Amino acid sequence: MRALAHLCRFSALDAIPPRSRRDPLVLLRVLAVAKRFSAFEVDDRLAGALWALQKGGFITCDIAGGYPWTKVELTEKGTAALEHGLLEAPVTRREEGVQ
Repeated sequence: MRALAHLCRFSALDAIPPRSRRDPLVLLRVLAVAKRFSAFEVDDRLAGALWALQKGGFITCDIAGGYPWTKVELTEKGTAALEHGLLEAPVTRREEGVQ
């Protein structure tokens, strides 16, 4: 008897190396292609970076698609940041006073 395994990835966020998970430009590039992410993919590093990108006006998030998915769209500011390879440091949760 032969065993089979099916491995699945939710989106491209899985492929981001741990050291790059806090880099907002890397995350923005991946989100531009993936257009969504799953709640199961988000660790503390990604959560902080996603929050900062949304708070900074680089992305909008929509959870209307149903759990666990969050749809992501880049704003004009986010698209411009990608085109120029520049991203101002977004506000962090710590600076905002969120624990």
